[in-house]
Amino acid sequence: MQLFGISCFIDVLESLNITSHSHVFAEPLKAGLSSPSIELRQTCAYGVKVIARYTESSQWCCSLLPELFAHVDGNSDASDNCVAAIGSILKHINFESHGQVLQKWLSLLPLYNDRQEGLEQYEYLSQLVMAKHPNLDLQTAGLVFAKVLGMGINDSETVVAMGAVWGSLNADQKRQIWEALDERARGEMAVRGFQ
Repeated sequence: MQLFGISCFIDVLESLNITSHSHVFAEPLKAGLSSPSIELRQTCAYGVKVIARYTESSQWCCSLLPELFAHVDGNSDASDNCVAAIGSILKHINFESHGQVLQKWLSLLPLYNDRQEGLEQYEYLSQLVMAKHPNLDLQTAGLVFAKVLGMGINDSETVVAMGAVWGSLNADQKRQIWEALDERARGEMAVRGFQ
């Protein structure tokens, strides 16, 4: 029943952009992030992502960052939704420790379970690259994009962002990225001229 109620709330919030009552579900969402139920954790993380996008609940969203990071295990859609919620907070809310959180978020990419959430994160990473964000580690971003290309995700935005990153790296950084890749990723990189 809890999962159903939270899902309905998130759907209403997302569909109608109703932001004035998001505080009502703050505690259930926070509690749900620690649930043993993967489905409930996934839904609650998605709810945090939606609230970060549509409301002014910046303090509340930022207070959940430790909880979101604590539930990233890389093994489920719930984990990917936690990473996506962190990305949404970074994208939509300006806060003091933004640079530190950005680096930690970047270390959690790419996402392997939820392709749609992954695409949204790579789009945001592309925007950061193109904006030359001062806190973005280009070598780490390059490794993420190389792995994304190796996963067969090769939309034009990803390839353009990879080109921007690749052109900014020195030969040693490129070599380190290349050595960290599997054969498929190396093949995808070579096809696009990133060697």
